[in-house]
Amino acid sequence: HIEEVSNQEVAYVTHVDEVIDNFGLVCDFNQRPAAVQKFTSLIAKFNKALTSSSQVILNNEHFAPWLNTITAGVYIFVGGHLVLKNLISVGIFVTNLQAFASIGAAASEMNKALIQMQVSLPALHRLI
Repeated sequence: HIEEVSNQEVAYVTHVDEVIDNFGLVCDFNQRPAAVQKFTSLIAKFNKALTSSSQVILNNEHFAPWLNTITAGVYIFVGGHLVLKNLISVGIFVTNLQAFASIGAAASEMNKALIQMQVSLPALHRLI
C-alpha cells in the first residue's frame, strides 16, 4: 500500500511538471480542461491509495499491544494455575507479569519504529 501511495504521488507530480513545461502548448490548443481533469483524477487516485495505506498503518500500530495483551492473558491463566498448585510463588508470578509488560512496551516501540521506516523508504528511493 505504501508503494502505491508513492507511485500515485509520482504520477501527479509528473503530470504537474509536464503541464508546467508545456504550458504554452496547453494554452494554445485549449487543453486546460483536460489537464485539470487529469490532475483531479490523479489526486483522487492518490487520496484513495493514501486512505488505504493509512488504514493498514493504523492497524499495524495496534498489533504489538494486542499481542502483548494476549500473551499476558495467557500467562495470567497458566501462571495463576501454577500459583494455585504452589508450583511457583506469587512474587515470581507478579515479576513475570511485569517482565511481560516491559517486553511488550519495548516491542510496541520497535514496531512503531519499523512502521516509520517502512513509510519513509519509498521517499528515499525517489531521492537516489
